[in-house]
Amino acid sequence: MTTAVADRPLEKVVGQILSVETDSIRPFVGQPREHFDEAKLNELANSIFEIGQVQPIDVRRIDPPENGISFEIIDGERRWRACKLKGIKEMKVIIDPTIPITEQYTRSLVANCLAEPHATYEMAWAIRRLKQKEGKSIQDICKIFGGKSEPWVYQYLRLFELHPRVLELMKPGISEEKRLRINTALLLLELPQECQLGPAEIISEQGLSATQAKELIRNTAHSNNIVLKDRSSDDLKTAIRALNKANMFIETLVSNPDERLRALTKNKNPEQVTKLKRLILDSRDNLTVLVDSLKDLEGE
Repeated sequence: MTTAVADRPLEKVVGQILSVETDSIRPFVGQPREHFDEAKLNELANSIFEIGQVQPIDVRRIDPPENGISFEIIDGERRWRACKLKGIKEMKVIIDPTIPITEQYTRSLVANCLAEPHATYEMAWAIRRLKQKEGKSIQDICKIFGGKSEPWVYQYLRLFELHPRVLELMKPGISEEKRLRINTALLLLELPQECQLGPAEIISEQGLSATQAKELIRNTAHSNNIVLKDRSSDDLKTAIRALNKANMFIETLVSNPDERLRALTKNKNPEQVTKLKRLILDSRDNLTVLVDSLKDLEGE
């Protein structure tokens, strides 16, 4: 229903908020998030139990109902799981009939990323599905993720060039200390797929830095008489674009690093602050590798 009143902006009703039985809701089987952090889920469950459900979850109506299930989640599976944990019998839902079922996956993915970013493994599979099954172009995917660059998208797609068991080492269920990080995983692409698993398992088990991983990969190649892959023709422009973009942001920090970092991290989620610190240290390691190689290049 649309109404217009003098001196007021146009108002349009696009959804419907209901209170429904929790058991009448089912998760979206194809949803992109596979791993739910148990500790965070319990925190959310306790919060909802104490103060109630503040924000409705987004659902689509199943018509006719299937085995007592009348709604399927678009956004809000963490809240639904939390309510199930605490035995909460009713939930607030919002039904938005403007969302076509063909866009359910994309809507779920975007909502997840805004609430709690996906792990690298989940993000890779999500981007692959958007491209292959949902028919999205690389430019479409960039827009879906808020204007990310094409190289950002391609780095996730390149992960599928890894040995399947190497990709498994990036699953979110693996402890963070042993989970293979994307920058290290991409280094392994210098090796043929059949030679990637051994080094990957060592990197995972020992928690090697990017510098240590690079050295291990070189030693593996030398021991097996492997000429490392030359990706320079495709990667040069990508490297320039990525470094330009990174430098633009870093320059805003290094102009006054102490003050800027304090402002950036003040009253923020401790896990996110820890992640920032880790990324800065990883970047330092990666740049050390590049600087060393640059010296060799200048000597040629």
